[in-house]
Amino acid sequence: MKLFYAPGACSLAPHILLEEIGRPFEAVRLDFAAGEQRTADYLALDPRGRVPLLVTAHGPLRENVAISAYIAGLEPGLGLLPQDEWARAQVLAAFVWMSGTVHGQAFASWFRAARFTDDPAAQETVKAKGRADALAHLAELEAMLQDKTWFVGDQFTIADPMFLVLRRWAIRIGLDVSPFAALAAHSQRLAERPSTMRAMAREGIRFDA
Repeated sequence: MKLFYAPGACSLAPHILLEEIGRPFEAVRLDFAAGEQRTADYLALDPRGRVPLLVTAHGPLRENVAISAYIAGLEPGLGLLPQDEWARAQVLAAFVWMSGTVHGQAFASWFRAARFTDDPAAQETVKAKGRADALAHLAELEAMLQDKTWFVGDQFTIADPMFLVLRRWAIRIGLDVSPFAALAAHSQRLAERPSTMRAMAREGIRFDA
């Protein structure tokens, strides 16, 4: 397998999961600032020019939730995607919301305002709305982790790395994350897992910045 990632992007989530399952894979770093996601070679694999992208024996696979679920299915005994139907549904619901709403709308409004409006004058308004929405979403993420070790209790699942991704982004855009103690504790626990340590070391990032 081959994972294309950008340091600190949402691709950190499947990067951690690949380390978690212990199967061999190649990690390929893309420099977004240099436009490597728009090269002809990469667009031949992913015409959308995004990360993560996982190249498998079946072909390229896009979209974070699908990639993470696929990784979990390679080693079902690890329980990264719970067998219990209700628990599995809760994991997928949380992951879809984090990927689609929190990432795709709130944080994307801040990082990629031009996706939402071509009017440069309106882009600052888009960014401000994204920042406000991201802060509100942090409160919901905090509530989802109250009195838990992991999102579904004692079982680490594919949803957990996304909490870390989103908290890192909140710090990056200058949001005050100090009120969210459960989210901070969750990120600390995740950062102490060997799989996360290896992924973050490869990407050259820290869990809290």
